[in-house]
Amino acid sequence: MFPTKEYELNDYCINSSKYIIDNKTVLGTSAEDVTALTEKEAERAPAFKLAMNPTTKTVTTIAERDRLTNEELVIFRRIFGDTPDSKLSQAARDILLIPERVYTHVIVPLPKSSPIGKLIPGERLKHTINIVDSETGKKAHPHGTSACEIWCKKGGLAPVAEKDLLYVGSTANHSFTQTFDGTEAGLMVYYWIRWVNSKNEKGSWGQMFGGTVQG
Repeated sequence: MFPTKEYELNDYCINSSKYIIDNKTVLGTSAEDVTALTEKEAERAPAFKLAMNPTTKTVTTIAERDRLTNEELVIFRRIFGDTPDSKLSQAARDILLIPERVYTHVIVPLPKSSPIGKLIPGERLKHTINIVDSETGKKAHPHGTSACEIWCKKGGLAPVAEKDLLYVGSTANHSFTQTFDGTEAGLMVYYWIRWVNSKNEKGSWGQMFGGTVQG
């Protein structure tokens, strides 16, 4: 991002250091960085003139110019890294040669796996479902998903299609609890569960499981 030609780089250091020092409050630049930049520019500017003047240009003065310039660029990089994007106006970006960051959102596809649910037995008027991933065997939702949807059918024959089900809820945790009232004691409850992502895309249904409501 920094100019590569000597005179252009010199102009950049002069203009950018002045801009940062004059606008330190707006940019949120720390007092330590302002001091470091002020002192380094005070060293670099005369070293540049010595290295570019035919009467004082030597291997030593050129090396000193390059050393001080590189040290100042390190300070610039530190300041830029600590400056939030929200503090940078277009004018600041033009002067400091800071391009606007481009953020890309990588869309992760839904996994081919499905959730496996298991009821914890013996709980009165409550079903607690433990959930693991069919592929990894790990708890909670895998990469590419945001939650597990829980659907069920209470009583009667086992469901054979989505239209037979009622939505119960979703969870991003490794377990889910559904409570029942006393009139539902003894009912057989069938569960279907599946992964979903943040775009509400649906994964494949896991294997059906279920159990009776303990009274």
